[in-house]
Amino acid sequence: MPDIIDCRKIVKIYRDQGLNFKALHGISLTVAEGEFIAITGPSGCGKSTLLNILGLLDGPTSGSYALAGKNTAGMSDGEKTALRRGSIGFVFQSFNLFPNVSVLENIKAPMRYAGLSGAEAARRAAELLRAVGLEDKSKNTPLQISGGQKQRVCIARALANDPKIIIADEPTGNLDVKSGESVMNLFGEINAKGYTVIMVTHDAALAARAHRTIKMLDGNIIC
Repeated sequence: MPDIIDCRKIVKIYRDQGLNFKALHGISLTVAEGEFIAITGPSGCGKSTLLNILGLLDGPTSGSYALAGKNTAGMSDGEKTALRRGSIGFVFQSFNLFPNVSVLENIKAPMRYAGLSGAEAARRAAELLRAVGLEDKSKNTPLQISGGQKQRVCIARALANDPKIIIADEPTGNLDVKSGESVMNLFGEINAKGYTVIMVTHDAALAARAHRTIKMLDGNIIC
């Protein structure tokens, strides 16, 4: 399969009040289309920094990053937003759902931002809710469902615009063991359908379910 992600010598330096902190030390990484990878390592090793760059939420200080064959260097913020919206879905540990609107409206939101009509967005949102086993929760708000169900809603929302890549940052970190297992099974099903999955986790057992594990330490990939 072709590489959907190609990072070359990515360096990230944070500057604050005259002080420099190098979070990434020349990371090179390729991810093949349809791959399921886990990124592991201790807190502060650079996992989230790398994930933010892969997700076009931040940019490198130096180095190159090509996403879906497109070199992101020199892209405007608008171009990066358009590429991110069409290529990447995000699943966060803290869910980041709108708490006071329905589950269905949460899933519709990215599609409406992308310009899909209300009727088509509603149809696809209902379809995605069925796919994650929550069709009976469409009118509930996130405040009325469990943590595991919230994460299933997040996965459905991440799939809303049919991206090529799902990026998940500690997706089971706030869940009990049973709910976490259910979420991991869902990631496996998504990957089996051809989606590329990139997951950050501290859990070695969860990382073992990926095709490949990338271990980080002090801003470097060590294996």
